[in-house]
Amino acid sequence: MTALRFGLVLLALLGATSLQAVEKNVVQRIGDALSPGPLSKSHANLETTLGCMSCHSLNKGVSDLLCLDCHQEIKSRIDQQLGFHGLNKDKECLSCHGEHKGRDTKILELGQVDHGKLKLPLGGAHLPLKCEQCHQEKFQSQTIRSLEIKGERKKNQTFLGLEEGCNSCHGKAHGPQFEEKVCTDCHFDRGWSLTKFDHEKQSQFKLRGQHTKLNCKACHHKDATHKDFAPFEKIDGQCSTCHFDPHQGRSGKECNSCHQPESWKKFLDTKKTNFDHDKTRFKLIGKHGQVDCEKCHKDRGHKDFRIGGFNLCTDCHKDQHQGQFAADTCIDCHNLKGNFKQGFDHKKTKFPLETLHGEVKCAGCHPKGNYQMGEKASCEGCHYEVRTVMEGRWLNQEKQPLGPDPMFRTLNCATCHKTTEKGISYSKVRKACVECHNEHFGDLWDYREKKYGPRKTNLSKEEKEKRLKRTHRFGDFVPLEEK
Repeated sequence: MTALRFGLVLLALLGATSLQAVEKNVVQRIGDALSPGPLSKSHANLETTLGCMSCHSLNKGVSDLLCLDCHQEIKSRIDQQLGFHGLNKDKECLSCHGEHKGRDTKILELGQVDHGKLKLPLGGAHLPLKCEQCHQEKFQSQTIRSLEIKGERKKNQTFLGLEEGCNSCHGKAHGPQFEEKVCTDCHFDRGWSLTKFDHEKQSQFKLRGQHTKLNCKACHHKDATHKDFAPFEKIDGQCSTCHFDPHQGRSGKECNSCHQPESWKKFLDTKKTNFDHDKTRFKLIGKHGQVDCEKCHKDRGHKDFRIGGFNLCTDCHKDQHQGQFAADTCIDCHNLKGNFKQGFDHKKTKFPLETLHGEVKCAGCHPKGNYQMGEKASCEGCHYEVRTVMEGRWLNQEKQPLGPDPMFRTLNCATCHKTTEKGISYSKVRKACVECHNEHFGDLWDYREKKYGPRKTNLSKEEKEKRLKRTHRFGDFVPLEEK
């Protein structure tokens, strides 16, 4: 009996402390008995006895009005006849959103959605995409992202809030450009790289030659000025906008005045384009202006007119002096008209030209283009026959060397021959002799002139030999009977 009482008291105490739990368990059991199955995660919070009434009406089943009491965003679309729900306002919610099929069941029957009837029909690259790839929270409007249902922010996915414009998902790829256009004006939905933009009709820059082979990004790309987007609008059509200017602005901005778009190395016919060579680093002056392009730009035709070296005359011209002068001194003697400079100053050389020599042509002293005379830059250097006579290397009548004239190394030629005078005559030489010797020596000159007569031209070698002996060492050749 004592044991029975103890058990009843313990049961009473346990029943008093767990009445609420028992009651909840009973309600749960009743709900389980009436529910056709567990609700999805989206509606799991409604699995209570009263929660059933959130969707079910007595004797009427599931009511669309009760669904829309919570889903006000859908109700707004239906009222405005917008989107899928607006187009299907007569369909019951249960026809697409079935419940009581388990916690992990998705209650969206998206296969029934005909995107072709919506404002953005799916085509091209959009067609193979899954719904969730576009219907993401980051693409939705702020209004949809802030949706609340009965005071709680909606956490589960919604397919609302996407705008029909490309920018809502793809952003503004071109930045502030093309504000008055839509993407489909230029692009196909099959892919961004496919474009229906007609450069020939819609641009001031017509594509020619090598430009037709380029991808858009080759010209339209980000740079230091456009860090966030590639420029397409208001691009300067000058070549230097994209290409480095090797001429550094000397040839102006109109590259097509020389170059062709087929290739930089393909040049226009400069004879027809009146190319201004003065814009280059080598101005055409004098004879250079009369030369055909191909004479300087050899073996290039209209392919490549670049010349490696042109600062020195010898870069193009053969050195006729065979290294006698420095390569950068041609202009000291020559002018660009193809002649020697007028008034070349021979006084700057080792052999200044006096009046007599000034009348002689250059080739008279430099017959083989030898302008660095060295020891020959003297009277004897040119008048070598006289030197031979004075040194006594010619033979006398007995076929013996005469020996050097005793005065040859003492007096220079200018003692008797005044190069500052115009021409040489016997009378002028006689005067010089008398000044040093006496009048009797002048008489010898008079005798010689009377005996042999004045100097003749076109003498033979033998006659020239005799004349030189008689004039420069006539004392040695006066016959004994005449002395």
